[in-house]
Formats: sequence, structure tokens, C-alpha cells
Amino acid sequence: MKNTFFKLVALVMMVAIAASCTSKYPGFKKSDSGLYYKVYKVGKDTVKPKVKDWISMEYKLVVKSKGKDSTFIDSKKTQQGALRMQLPPSDYKGDIYEGMRMLAAGDSGEFIVNAASLFKKTFHQG
Repeated sequence: MKNTFFKLVALVMMVAIAASCTSKYPGFKKSDSGLYYKVYKVGKDTVKPKVKDWISMEYKLVVKSKGKDSTFIDSKKTQQGALRMQLPPSDYKGDIYEGMRMLAAGDSGEFIVNAASLFKKTFHQG
């Protein structure tokens, strides 16, 4: 199987900590799995990455709690810069890896995922 390299120019992740997951997020669409997403820029490439493809992306992780936003990580302000990784399978329905597979090279988007699930199931913290 040939591994393809995708460069996602910008990926913005928004992590929502909310008491109720049933609330609506204005301007966001909802995937069948429950991932809320918004695509800001669509590049010229239409091929989207699959599991095991290599991707490179700039990203920002923003935690939103009680109406306040706090930037947790911004790849543009880190020493290593863009993240390069082989795209793994999803850890759970509606996870951030699903969002990464929605974008093609040159696209940018924003995804709302539950912070507890992201840190526990994806980052294996806590």
C-alpha cells in the first residue's frame, strides 16, 4: 500500500468543555458520528487523507469553558512548528482524526470535540 503525504495548511481544533453535549453550535455542521465541524478554506486538492497516510498540519488547540476561550497549544508558536504524523484510525466516534480525514491539502477547518474524550482516549492522559 502506497502512503501518500498530505499537507494540511491549517487545522484549527476547538475543544469544548460543556455540561450539555446536546447544545447547538452556530455555524457548525454535524457529521453522522456527531463531530461538529466548520470548513473555512478549501484548497485546490480534492484528495483527502486516509488512515496510514502521512499528513503535515499547523494547528491550534483552544479550550472553551463557560464561554471563555483559552489557547492551549498553537503550532505556529512552538519550536517544532507543523505537526507531521501518520494518520491513525479513530479512537472513538466523532474524534479529531475523523476531522483530519475531512480535509484535503490546503484546506482549513475547525472541529468541536469533547475535551475529556480527547485527553483520555486520544492523548491517553488521565
